[in-house]
Amino acid sequence: MSTIDEILQQVPVVAILRGLQPERAIDVASVLIECGIRLIEVPLNSPSPFLSIQRMCQHHQGKAIFGAGTVFNTEEIDRLVDIGARLVVSPHTDAHLIQHSLQREMIPVPGFYTPTEAIQALHAGATYLKLFPANQQIYSATRAILPKTAKVIAVGGIDRESVRTWQDVVGFGVGSALFRPSDSLDEIHNKAIRFVQATQREEDAKNL
Repeated sequence: MSTIDEILQQVPVVAILRGLQPERAIDVASVLIECGIRLIEVPLNSPSPFLSIQRMCQHHQGKAIFGAGTVFNTEEIDRLVDIGARLVVSPHTDAHLIQHSLQREMIPVPGFYTPTEAIQALHAGATYLKLFPANQQIYSATRAILPKTAKVIAVGGIDRESVRTWQDVVGFGVGSALFRPSDSLDEIHNKAIRFVQATQREEDAKNL
């Protein structure tokens, strides 16, 4: 199984499947993995999110890294461990959640918006930080004081056009621009392909 760093280097996209129904979980994940998107989260305010995550983890074991978004407490982290998930994504910075995630050998991705929150998350042991909501002015100011080891994922309002305007982030969390509960599998496939192509063109430009 690839590491999160290896996956982000190949396709820097975390799919956020808000509103996913459990009966569609395996098929939707199949489409995303086929398109190259191998970091997948289901926010916990979706219908039966743990069931969706469990089904994806079991069916696609070793093919992708799965987890939950909108995580607020340690009990949710423990449930994720039990069903085979690895990602713990939160909209905020909570040192206790970060430390508990690391103790359970999970990958915490806490949200931040201010330099104070970012530094607190790093001091608690986080490596990956979720800038939410994504704001380039905030990021430019904050990036200057972050250690180079900090890996930022921009989340919120990200679309295919905006990925080209970001510098020095390791990835993008993409929700409605990639998945809506009413989308057909063909629609999800087409969105995913176009999004992957947009990120690859951005990566190619960086390497020129």
